[in-house]
Amino acid sequence: MDEKTIIEKVKAVLDILDYELSDEDAAYSVSFQKGRQLRDDSVKDIYLVAYWHGPKEFPDRPRQFAYIDAATLELLYILTPHGFIEADGTYNDPNEW
Repeated sequence: MDEKTIIEKVKAVLDILDYELSDEDAAYSVSFQKGRQLRDDSVKDIYLVAYWHGPKEFPDRPRQFAYIDAATLELLYILTPHGFIEADGTYNDPNEW
């Protein structure tokens, strides 16, 4: 799977979730990680897509990370500075666990 296809998949999911993110504001990077331990302690091969959230004018804009299952190419979750966005669009704040 090429990086462009993976990035387009992440953008499509963010669009479905009605998540505002413009192409010019996001610099995406993709890395393949073999045997990555996930937050549920399972281990999978994943594509980790990192991107900046927010306009370039904001120097403190947060970096977010989308975890994509390498076998199925399904979004597992998105890690934000304040919690997780699940594949179904729900938000989980670890401070509320």
